[in-house]
Formats: sequence, C-alpha cells, structure tokens
Amino acid sequence: MLIFLILLAGALIAADLYVLLRARVRSHADAAHTPTADFGLILGTAKYVGSGGLNRYYQYRIDAAVALWQAGKVRQFVVSGSGLDNTPSETVCMQADLVAAGIPETAVWQDPAGLRTLDSILRYRQSFPQHSVCIISQPFHNQRALMQAQACGLNAVAYNARIIGVPACACGMTCCAAPGPPTAPPKCRYGNTLPDTACKTLFAQPGGLADLVSQDLVLQ
Repeated sequence: MLIFLILLAGALIAADLYVLLRARVRSHADAAHTPTADFGLILGTAKYVGSGGLNRYYQYRIDAAVALWQAGKVRQFVVSGSGLDNTPSETVCMQADLVAAGIPETAVWQDPAGLRTLDSILRYRQSFPQHSVCIISQPFHNQRALMQAQACGLNAVAYNARIIGVPACACGMTCCAAPGPPTAPPKCRYGNTLPDTACKTLFAQPGGLADLVSQDLVLQ
C-alpha cells in the first residue's frame, strides 16, 4: 500500500510538472507583452462566494480581460462557463461586467455550456477553429487550459489573471462558490451566443490529462 501511495504521489507530481513546463513559455503576466490574439477566452467561475461576497478570482479575470482590451491585444471575447442553470448565469455576469467596463456588447460571445475547462476549449475550437485565442484565468487554471488547447490544435497563449493569498472559499477552492446571493441577477442581454452543441482544483493537472485521454486527443 505504501509503495502504491508513493507511486501515485510521484505520478501526480510528474503530471503537474509536465503541464507547468509546457505552459510556461506561452503564459504571460504583462498585457503589453502578450501576443495579439483574435479572441480572449475567459474561463468562468461564479461571481459570488458562499457568503454572498464577490469572488475575487472572478473579478481578477474580468480585470485581466479589460487590461488586454485596453492594450489592444484582443478585439473580441468568448465568456465560457456555467450559464444554463445557474442564477445568475456566469456568462451573463461576465458579459455584463465587461460591458460595464466599456467593452461593446457585440464584442462579447457567450458560451453558457462551458461546464469544464475542456468543454470551453472544445466548444471554442468548434466555433472558431481558425482563430487564435488568448486564454484568461489564474495561472494554475491556464496551465491546464493551455495543455488542452495545444492538444486540440489551437493557436493559443494565456494571460495570467492576478492570484490572491486568501482563498475564495473557506475550503481553499473556488468549487464551493455559490451561484450568487438571493438578490436579483445583473440584467444583460445574451447578445452573441455560441451554438449549444454537446460536447477545483485538487488533482487538476492529472484530471486535465485524463480528459484528453478520454477525448482521444494526442498532444502535439
């Protein structure tokens, strides 16, 4: 049993290092030095945590997207997250906050069925296969997303949103974030929406590898 646990721990560490090394050269922290891309793909998370307060992981992703827009690095966005059942919808919230920051609503596409990172990547590839993309999330999330984007043959880079020292939830993961407080959700028209096709973070990198295997994708 002990040998099995040691081997398992070694495999998890190796998977994490593999993803980190592949993603490092295509991840950026300075908007001015981030390569220009056709789209910014913002990976979703709930806007509010369980206590009803603002999820700072969410806010920092919005801030990162606005920084890229202002630097002229992207001219359109896809906001991808859980938007089919959540109230308020992650994608509606993201679109509304981008519009409030001065980005035209017509420049923001919603993907309300991006329930997992791989879902977001696959649905982007289906809708915009020939368009380069800049993935926007925190570094630990971007690492997994970049690995999957490269496996899907996308021309992808990532822009790292700010990380925080205090976890978004008491458990230390954003998975506990509630859809929102019982107040009315933000009002925002759906605008552009990707086709509704079929298609946190403990063991995230090995999980990303498992997703790729399950989808029969081969790293390029």
